[in-house]
Amino acid sequence: MNSSLSLKVNRPRSGQNSKPSGCRGLLRATGFGILCLLAGCANYPQPWIHYKDTFLEEGRIIDTGNNDISHSEGQGYGLLLALLFNDRKSFDDIWQWTKSRLQIREDALFAWKWEKTDSNTYSVTDQNNATDGDLLIALALRLAADRWHSNAYREESNQISAAILKHLTLPVGQDKVVLLPAEFGFKKEQHIAFNPSYQILKAYQVIASTPNQTQWRQISQTAEQFINASLNPDTRLPPDWITFNYQKQSFSSELNTLWPTKRDYFGDEAIRVFLYQLWKPKLVLEPTYLFREFERTGKISRFIESETNETFKEALAGYYAILAINANRLGKDELARGLLERAQKKLESESGDYYSHTLYLLAIMSDQQVWL
Repeated sequence: MNSSLSLKVNRPRSGQNSKPSGCRGLLRATGFGILCLLAGCANYPQPWIHYKDTFLEEGRIIDTGNNDISHSEGQGYGLLLALLFNDRKSFDDIWQWTKSRLQIREDALFAWKWEKTDSNTYSVTDQNNATDGDLLIALALRLAADRWHSNAYREESNQISAAILKHLTLPVGQDKVVLLPAEFGFKKEQHIAFNPSYQILKAYQVIASTPNQTQWRQISQTAEQFINASLNPDTRLPPDWITFNYQKQSFSSELNTLWPTKRDYFGDEAIRVFLYQLWKPKLVLEPTYLFREFERTGKISRFIESETNETFKEALAGYYAILAINANRLGKDELARGLLERAQKKLESESGDYYSHTLYLLAIMSDQQVWL
């Protein structure tokens, strides 16, 4: 059996707390005590050990599904997972690597991509930022500042959030402000490319400093409006990407023309909308279409076309885990157990899949007290 699925956990040494507060919500649901064994009721349980052994190398999170590159998004996820598992050493290792390798721009934002070059060495190959990566890192630092009482983390988070406001905001109408997906490349004439999964509402709430509360509130309110407006009218699922015409104040169909490498189907990016809402007290969107697909077929689709609703491939284990916790929060216990069982079964064949394991762990750790 894959170590990431084993019910065996490392028992705490004498004097250590064997039941962290992260189990609070999961134990309330019948049959969900298993998640505490899988994810958070002992110090450094097996899933986190497997994750570090497989995807963490000297502070670098390795995206095994993307030619072993590293990126700011993955570093942000690594920081959050180290925080959620209360592993400060790994947190500091990840942060030091991120700061020294990716925070090389003139501002406090991060170059998004680190990969092997033609000379067979690794380095930054694109100094453009990725806004979701910047947000995830700023969020992790701010939460870590509170958990571990670190003014240094807080100050570094403040610097990143200030740079986000300075370089990435764009007014798109009266009292409407969006964050661009990156500083360069996502605004053409009157159009912007909008990614619903880049709208990390918990980050907007947490990193908003007092002098900028009004601006962050506008960004958050606009993000919520845009996410809702971007939903497919038939499936009520968000797209990976969509184009917004801010002169006409409407979403449009020019995505493939203006950004031909981006796709408007529901897929690996859009699933994160349902992950990030778990970090807030109340769910806003219910993934009814995916719930019904699972109840009908026993599986979830990884990609769903926006126009035809045609489906492709089975979803990763991480999808199932995200939907299981959404179902659990909605009181759909039987559905949640079925989704979780499928997640665990899928994970056995995805032991080396960085993205699936990342989504899986972030989902099952979403009831940690740190999110309150």
